[in-house]
Amino acid sequence: MSFLRSSCLFSKVVGVQLFLYQTQRFLFSEVSGTASISCFSHENLESGSSIIWFRRRADEAPVSIKSCADDQNISKFACNSKTHSTTLTIQNAQRNESGVYYCVDTHASRFPIFVNGTTLIVGDSYTARSSVILTSPHREALSRGSAHLACIIQAVSGLVAVSWNVSGTLEHRKTSSEKENDGSLTLTTHVSIPRDHWHQGQAVTCQVRFNSSHSGIQRQARYWNARGVSADFAGECWSYLVPVVAVSVLLLLVLSLSVCQLHLRSDPGAGGKRSQTPSSGEVQDGIVYMQLDFAATPKPKGRTRGQGQRRSRTATKGGEE
Repeated sequence: MSFLRSSCLFSKVVGVQLFLYQTQRFLFSEVSGTASISCFSHENLESGSSIIWFRRRADEAPVSIKSCADDQNISKFACNSKTHSTTLTIQNAQRNESGVYYCVDTHASRFPIFVNGTTLIVGDSYTARSSVILTSPHREALSRGSAHLACIIQAVSGLVAVSWNVSGTLEHRKTSSEKENDGSLTLTTHVSIPRDHWHQGQAVTCQVRFNSSHSGIQRQARYWNARGVSADFAGECWSYLVPVVAVSVLLLLVLSLSVCQLHLRSDPGAGGKRSQTPSSGEVQDGIVYMQLDFAATPKPKGRTRGQGQRRSRTATKGGEE
């Protein structure tokens, strides 16, 4: 019964979103810290007594948590209103107070659609099993005119800050949550971009932050060309291919020079004439080198028989003496 009552009340007051707006998409707070959520208006809020703050937690209906006309429980929730703004201050924030906070006006008479509020994240939602997956659109699905991507955040203990960066433009999309059997949450958010932009190779990045002190996790995707290769992958391959080819050519050149040197060493005639012994009478370092050219010495003519006999006789006489 209380659920129906709060839902009915919420449906009556969301009309304020026509002129009330919240500039804080995400707000982080430490456990037991203080969180301040602001709400602005182009009109005069007077005392702000008509403002009511609602909170919607994961898998729960929005509930009213604070009326700025109520001065009770100001130790936990307090309203501070000015001419064109009002601020909800949450003291001693706890993890179970994480959720999406909306400011509404009870004097609203119209019923517009519900818009985004401020997501408060208390503490750290990251666990040892947390992961972020970015799914790219299938090539066949692009024939329908748009590229649909999904960012899936698994095994988190609470809400996280999710934003899309599409070609340098930061976008925020609605996030759906599902509670798992172990008590953890699986969050999913979607984004769609025109098919022409996807084919132009524009980068799409899903950015996830779990707490105020960590930069978070990013996942990026680019379009797939007709051959089934992503543009960024092809670019990375080309950037690696150029130095590989250059190194290969250099190694081939070094190997060729090494082979040539080995060939010259194995072939004495190919490397030019070897150094010869200095010519006859040439002096080097105080040493005289004489060259004997046996090949140029004329061979003695054949000896006569008489000469040979005379020499033999002479040698015989000398031996007798």
